Amino acid sequence: MRNWVLTVLSLTVVLVGTSFLRADDPPARAGLQKGDDLPGPFQPYNITGRERHRGKFHCLVSENGLNPVVAVFVRGSEVSEPVMKLLEKLDEIIPRNERIRLGCFVVFMSEGISDVVKEDDQREKESAEINDKANKLKYVAAALDSFAGIKPLYKLDDQAEATVVLYNKYKVLLSKSFPKEGLTDEELQKLMNDIEAQLVAIRTAAGVKALPPPKK
Repeated sequence: MRNWVLTVLSLTVVLVGTSFLRADDPPARAGLQKGDDLPGPFQPYNITGRERHRGKFHCLVSENGLNPVVAVFVRGSEVSEPVMKLLEKLDEIIPRNERIRLGCFVVFMSEGISDVVKEDDQREKESAEINDKANKLKYVAAALDSFAGIKPLYKLDDQAEATVVLYNKYKVLLSKSFPKEGLTDEELQKLMNDIEAQLVAIRTAAGVKALPPPKK
């Protein structure tokens, strides 16, 4: 009987100690983390990008293969000024990283569409609104999907307006989320610096240098 009581007390101490350790652990963060494998492919509705894919459902992850890619996920179909600034900055670095075949795409995640394949009228309406601004981009491909479909796949934070993921060979190198009005000019510059640092490492490993900015 005495041994049984001691065993129960020992288990209680272990369980209580474990619960305190877990309480002290930092809460799990939403979103992909550095070193994670990129989630599986998906087929958004392509709005801009390669001519043969426009107006079609096409996987931009598969299109870029093992090449380094900056993927941007925007909640909603509004191309806000901060988001447009981000896309323009990314559009500028693509040609400079041609030697490592850097790719970039943005997926606007509609909250008014539950099935981007079936809801034709709403899809075309939102696509046209996105195209009005995104068609100015030369290298960044823009697409549309539903927030409900993409959120669980990419573990997106409910509070994020924009999530930026840089990956190479399907491995996440950088993942950063911004709440609404959080993508300030200062934060944007920090993000671009972080992306450039990762691209320098990729170029160095490949034995190539960045190309000079294209002449305007």
